[in-house]
Amino acid sequence: RLRFIGMMGQAQNYLIEMAGHNMTLIAVDGKDVQPIMLSKFNLHAGERHDVVVCADQRPGNYLISAEYDLACFLEKAPAPSMPRVDSCRFWAFLNYDGHADEPGRATRKVLGGYTPPRGTGGGAKPSPVAGPVW
Repeated sequence: RLRFIGMMGQAQNYLIEMAGHNMTLIAVDGKDVQPIMLSKFNLHAGERHDVVVCADQRPGNYLISAEYDLACFLEKAPAPSMPRVDSCRFWAFLNYDGHADEPGRATRKVLGGYTPPRGTGGGAKPSPVAGPVW
């Protein structure tokens, strides 16, 4: 069970996904919900989402992504009265116990933003996920 907490200030929402792992949403803001398997979900400011993840993949480092989709266009082309942003994507890794390889690092793109870091072991080529985006 993982709890994602929307502790953002100026951002409205992040789209959360986990490479190679389906997530079953079981609670929103502390209230149980009808479980639903998701490939991605939106997390808004102040929200809490509890998901169950079945860690049954090959050992490795699996990328967890949070994308502030409303700011992605600002990486390359700032709008009037809006600053250019360094990145609209943020990453972490789900590390399987016993897998010691270091995950890759994000690299800066020429025109703005970053290329995501690479997973290792089973996370280098994760299995596709199923379920809707919520």
